[in-house]
Amino acid sequence: MDRTTRTVVKFLAIIAATLVCIALAYFLVSNNKEEGLDMGERYLSRIGVDILLERKNETSGEKEILMLKRAGTGYYDGYYDLPGGHLEANEDIFDGMIREAKEEIGITLKREDMEILHIYHRYKREMLKFVFKASNYEGEPVNAETQSCEKIEWIEIDNLPKNVVPTIQIELENIKNGIYYSKE
Repeated sequence: MDRTTRTVVKFLAIIAATLVCIALAYFLVSNNKEEGLDMGERYLSRIGVDILLERKNETSGEKEILMLKRAGTGYYDGYYDLPGGHLEANEDIFDGMIREAKEEIGITLKREDMEILHIYHRYKREMLKFVFKASNYEGEPVNAETQSCEKIEWIEIDNLPKNVVPTIQIELENIKNGIYYSKE
């Protein structure tokens, strides 16, 4: 599939995911009206963003990705995760990813260098996550959030440790297989 076709497919997948969210919200709001519930009780998803940074290992020539080892959060501490986080109020997904990359690993991303690789809709857990890839970034990745991250590490994509956050394993496998949207 050429780059133009991939771009069109990705764009259509974003539109489809957005329409699913809108339809679900409309359905839930409509049901709330019929049941006499307050409109403020509608379905709301948290929005998450992760960055997949890749490099070629200079010694082995293998493709590596940057992962962080979680610590002190109560959520999969001791497991590897992609750098990222959640959106703040009135923040779009690109601005959120730019902020999270700076906060967690000290790099500067530019919107024009970012591409959405995967959308993971965890609707049972009220989460919609966007996984980005950056073709370029400024700075050298560092562990900038030592209170929630034990270390950052470049890891061979084809030799991941067993202790990777399960949802990240799913996302990486889907990305590897060219699956743009998945749900749970």
